[in-house]
Amino acid sequence: MKIIFIPILFVAFAIVNTKADMNTITFAIDACLKQFHVSKTELNNYYANKNIEFSDTLKCHTKCVLETENLFKNGKLDVEQFVKNALMAPAQKNHEAEINKIVKDCANQEGVNDCDTAFKVGRCLYGHHNLFLH
Repeated sequence: MKIIFIPILFVAFAIVNTKADMNTITFAIDACLKQFHVSKTELNNYYANKNIEFSDTLKCHTKCVLETENLFKNGKLDVEQFVKNALMAPAQKNHEAEINKIVKDCANQEGVNDCDTAFKVGRCLYGHHNLFLH
């Protein structure tokens, strides 16, 4: 399941593509999968951007990964940390205005609880993943 998850999280959460970052995201995914077991089918539905109801387990897994990566704190996206991480990637250096706009839009997502909020933030960021593929 990590093989499917890792590239998407790099894109969605703008984690810099270095070996050190790969290790931290792998650690975050592994740790969070131990707590929140997410099915391959649900992950595929997420990445296919299906407009269906997702489980609380997936929502809390998203929160766990974002928190482990220090991108979600006190029930909110850590805008400063996200932008800092995003701009560390050489391909994104010239996209600061776009990144700031995306983050501003996505940071305002609100859910019924912290897991739902983190999930909505993650979905919003994933909706803009084409920027992070430059």
